[in-house]
Amino acid sequence: MNAIVPRPIDIDALAERWSTRGLVPLEVTERELIQTITIRHNPLTCKGEVKYERLDGVQAMGLIVASLRDLLQDTFKSELRPPLNSGHSKVCVELNGDELSVAFATSDPANPEKMTLVDPVIASGIALAAALLIAEKADAPGYDPLAVLLEGIQKRFAGEQLG
Repeated sequence: MNAIVPRPIDIDALAERWSTRGLVPLEVTERELIQTITIRHNPLTCKGEVKYERLDGVQAMGLIVASLRDLLQDTFKSELRPPLNSGHSKVCVELNGDELSVAFATSDPANPEKMTLVDPVIASGIALAAALLIAEKADAPGYDPLAVLLEGIQKRFAGEQLG
């Protein structure tokens, strides 16, 4: 980290001032400064745990948001993106007045036509990815969400007519 100081400091003079105040310089390694966030999830119990070290909750949230944007890039936009094993999933969100409704379902990869499984971790990941994509697209100049929706509908109908 670079510090901005009003004038150059003579290290010897600084060490002498510290010494008169009883301060002793201490060497800190990079390893001692590394901040970590550990997220654990047990798929059998659906219980999660988050721990963070050397940062507070606000810093942890900021780092998680930045990491989520990177994760979205790696998962959906990278040429070398990993294959997903989440099956076929759907999430439907509706806001009607002051009521928010959410429905979701996940298919069994061995039986993709049946939307029977409910995996809240996958559904939450899809909803978060959608929210991040919406925010990213909304920031783009000239973005027209209605035009995007109509284009998607036109492509779907065109594909059904050809098939």
